[in-house]
Amino acid sequence: MLKAPANIALAVPQLATKLAAVGTKAMGAEQASAFLGSRKLMFDTAVGQEIEWLIITDLLGSTYRLAKA
Repeated sequence: MLKAPANIALAVPQLATKLAAVGTKAMGAEQASAFLGSRKLMFDTAVGQEIEWLIITDLLGSTYRLAKA
């Protein structure tokens, strides 16, 4: 129940991290870019997992299975 509001609050820092990864890659700092690009600040939610599942199976036609944590 608290994950959705937290994800909303973390959306801006997540975007800033991804933009910083692009910027560091443009400056030639590959390791820093890879590190920043691999950071995930958002929480997984049941709704997000369902949307991901539907996109992968319906739009892409894949039989990919999500790992349950």
